[in-house]
Amino acid sequence: MSFLSHRQENSEFDKKVDAKLKKLFLEGNVVITSYTLPWIVEGGVKIWLAGSMENSARRMTVRDNLSKNDTVKIVQKRYDEYKTLYGFEFGEDLSVFNKVIETDNLDAVHVLEVAKSTVRELFEIKTT
Repeated sequence: MSFLSHRQENSEFDKKVDAKLKKLFLEGNVVITSYTLPWIVEGGVKIWLAGSMENSARRMTVRDNLSKNDTVKIVQKRYDEYKTLYGFEFGEDLSVFNKVIETDNLDAVHVLEVAKSTVRELFEIKTT
């Protein structure tokens, strides 16, 4: 939690990461996972993985080997930070996205399949 507090006090690290991701995006031919990039760049294929805050915390608990209490606090703090740092409500305005995938009842394999089919549809890629 102290890392998140430090980030809120000094947003330069986040801004530098965003600038680097934006540069990579503009160079093209990349897949980028970012909480903020969809709102700060035009174009590309943007997919929002929608899930409850509780599910996000549960996944983080497993992935990062943290307590559920800690992950719920971290997830809430992250959501709050986006409003402060970027001026948008995290997860509220999804109009910038090409596709919203509800993830609470899907495993990673199914989420990936939906994402791939979205890209295929947008680029009219035929599978063989």
